[in-house]
Amino acid sequence: MQIELKCRRRHYDDLMIERGKWDRLLKESNSNGTRSIYLNSTPEGVWAFDLNHLEKTNSLVWSFKTLPVKTQWDKGQTKRKEVSYIHISMGKNITDMLLRKKKSST
Repeated sequence: MQIELKCRRRHYDDLMIERGKWDRLLKESNSNGTRSIYLNSTPEGVWAFDLNHLEKTNSLVWSFKTLPVKTQWDKGQTKRKEVSYIHISMGKNITDMLLRKKKSST
């Protein structure tokens, strides 16, 4: 598996992914014969998205947004980035699975 993890301080039902990240993950998984999984952790849980499946369904709409160059907004440097949003219903909430693993290992 090709896995990318994004940790967010706030919960959003629609989680953003940058086009560059999307393209890189799918390119690597296609050349390696692996699956691309995009994980998002929010205060309300952890969601897993199978990007290979989402690519086949062609369900994402891409647009350009002016966003910070880096995650922190405090530097004031912005850049136009192509992004899309993945609704949490398009993924799988794996929070309970992770909690069960943690409890069984203690």
